[in-house]
Amino acid sequence: MFEPGTIAFIENFEYTDGPPTPKIIVIIGELDTGELVVFAKTTSQDYIPEDMIKSGCQECTERNVSAYVFMEGEIVGKNLDGEDFSFDQNTFMFIRQNVIARESEQLKNYIKGQDFRILGELNEYDFKAFVECMISSKLISRGMRKKVQKTQGLI
Repeated sequence: MFEPGTIAFIENFEYTDGPPTPKIIVIIGELDTGELVVFAKTTSQDYIPEDMIKSGCQECTERNVSAYVFMEGEIVGKNLDGEDFSFDQNTFMFIRQNVIARESEQLKNYIKGQDFRILGELNEYDFKAFVECMISSKLISRGMRKKVQKTQGLI
């Protein structure tokens, strides 16, 4: 269920820095400790300059921007029925402090409460590109970069 690349919707995702909100998450991988590394805080709000609104990894440290962008309608994986999956609007995954580790039990609690819905799974190309974007970002913390690398068997 929590396979790398899984895209899920959580109705009331709990952050340490604010109230629960509906969020799409992407499972990055699992650590030896049983923690899942997930990407949270996806948004349809384009807080990046117009010239950076294009598919893929967008980084500009001068502008304090590091994001992975999925363009509306672009096929990036498969849904649960095996059909093509795309986001229905431009989706921005801002990397800065949005990659977090959570106990898999915490995510299972969302499922029990029926606040959790799997939307699909990223295809291999887009998942690898997304992970590479996180690892190469100058705005991700060193500790979280190492966790992402560990989930991918890179260290």
